[in-house]
Amino acid sequence: MRRYEFLPLRQTSFIPSPRKILQNVVMQGRKLDKAVYVFSVDHDAGKVVHANYVPERMRSNGLDGRIWAAKVTEILGGKVRQWS
Repeated sequence: MRRYEFLPLRQTSFIPSPRKILQNVVMQGRKLDKAVYVFSVDHDAGKVVHANYVPERMRSNGLDGRIWAAKVTEILGGKVRQWS
């Protein structure tokens, strides 16, 4: 059995952008047909980046990712931006 050690991102030599990490997680949710909401916190800049994905089967039941993001943004403060 392998043991894995997880290091904080600041100690690694390659740090991908938070946007890229979030996009990859959202794409994984899309592949698995799962609703996801992910966050990345930049403590130094005082910012939170967040993204979500809602599968069609949940959208047809009334869950809207844009409304979800807007509600989270109301709580966190800031503004909503659409990623393509």
